[in-house]
Amino acid sequence: MVIALPAGHRLARVTKAIALRDLERESFIIFARQTGPAFFEATNAACRQAGFSPTLGQEAPRITSALNLVAAGFGICVVPFSVSRMDMEGIVFRQLTGPVRPTAPINIVSRRSDSAAVVRNFLMRVQKAKAATNQK
Repeated sequence: MVIALPAGHRLARVTKAIALRDLERESFIIFARQTGPAFFEATNAACRQAGFSPTLGQEAPRITSALNLVAAGFGICVVPFSVSRMDMEGIVFRQLTGPVRPTAPINIVSRRSDSAAVVRNFLMRVQKAKAATNQK
């Protein structure tokens, strides 16, 4: 997970990773509990572990909605790392550092009997990516 900041935010000028604790006074744009319970819970739990309760701002039904709110300056948002590869005007992505960082599991399900090469290849690549991530 990474933090999405408005481009004009004071922490957007910081080029290194940001500790979650440094975001204590920020307004968090959150995903609605109904549509994104994993992100909602991961953000709240990580903030509490870091010693504060996040100030909850706007609620967004999707990541794209949340990013538009960030770009408009309504707050900051915890998003998956993959989102940081997007080039969005008005948004800066920063990695989080420290012992407390939000995480959200990703689950993949497939049928054991599915012999399609594309399915087997996809699952193999996911397993390799997971192994590489765990080694870091």
